[in-house]
Amino acid sequence: MACMGYPKCKTTAFVEADFVEEYFNRNGGTGQKCLRCKYSLKAEKGIYGVYIHCCGQPVHKYKLDEI
Repeated sequence: MACMGYPKCKTTAFVEADFVEEYFNRNGGTGQKCLRCKYSLKAEKGIYGVYIHCCGQPVHKYKLDEI
């Protein structure tokens, strides 16, 4: 995650997959849905950080700013 003042401010922080899952399910919601097939999305930790993929079609992958 990066500062909203980027590129002037270059502060970044690592985002945990659990944090993203909590964000998806905030306010008692059922989570975020895939923009392509409407299955639920799941956040997982990969070698380059957290990524989001669809539970129905694992090839549907997203970056945090695309959700």
